Amino acid sequence: DAAFQKVLTIAPDNASARMQLVQSLWDQKKYDEVIDMTNQAQAYNPDEMVFYYFGGMAHYMKGDDDATLVTFRKGLAQINEKSSPDLVSDLYMIMGDILNKKGLEDESFAAYDSCLQWKDDNVAALNNYAYYISLKGKELHKAEQMSFKTIKAEPKNGTYLDTYAWILFMEERYHEAKIYIDQAIANLDSTQNNNTVIEHAGDIYAMNGLTEEALKFWKQSYDAGNKSEGIMTKIRRIKKNKARKRYNYSYRWMYDARKAYNRKNKRKLSICRYNIWNTYIT
Repeated sequence: DAAFQKVLTIAPDNASARMQLVQSLWDQKKYDEVIDMTNQAQAYNPDEMVFYYFGGMAHYMKGDDDATLVTFRKGLAQINEKSSPDLVSDLYMIMGDILNKKGLEDESFAAYDSCLQWKDDNVAALNNYAYYISLKGKELHKAEQMSFKTIKAEPKNGTYLDTYAWILFMEERYHEAKIYIDQAIANLDSTQNNNTVIEHAGDIYAMNGLTEEALKFWKQSYDAGNKSEGIMTKIRRIKKNKARKRYNYSYRWMYDARKAYNRKNKRKLSICRYNIWNTYIT
């Protein structure tokens, strides 16, 4: 690194030497220094998009989405006929992810469209774009086509398989969705947060009539940290339905056994009925 620093002292516009230093700093996760180095590069080599990429990604790794967008937009302003399609595509893809997180759907989808114009087989963009479209419940056929490309490219990718299964679920193709969610679960990366995938599995199993298995998936997702109101509602609903079935059986049995009771005793039976119900649902 000292040698490259010396080169820059003599020739600060030496893009190759600066890139070697940026790469070294990146590998060491020294993101503040990466930002400083790439900011200098933008002054000496303003047309080198790779410096905007690393500068923006350093901001991204620090959790500064706004600075990431600013840097990437500066980089995209340098696009020319020699620009790397892979690099431009990735810039647009990350912008799409950030804009979607900010709730700017139209801008996000426009970024994904631009991403795919530069590289139509960018599987990460295809997956994210397809999933976000499916959440809206619109253009599901378009979402399915994009998602299908990802599982053809990476058939063992649990995330991509989950997206495809979810889109089939949204299309009410529940049997097919179960096939792919089973594959997704079998190929999950244990180092990642898989709560959403597990919740999807519960939803899909429930629509296939497999409520016991669905409840297990939802509980697994909940226990792993998914405390959303949605999943809590699903768990309560299943428990309530199970309780109602058990309660109805118990109540019918008691009523048959005590059908000759007088009016006073029937009121006691009604109280007992309430207690049984509360026992089952709590």
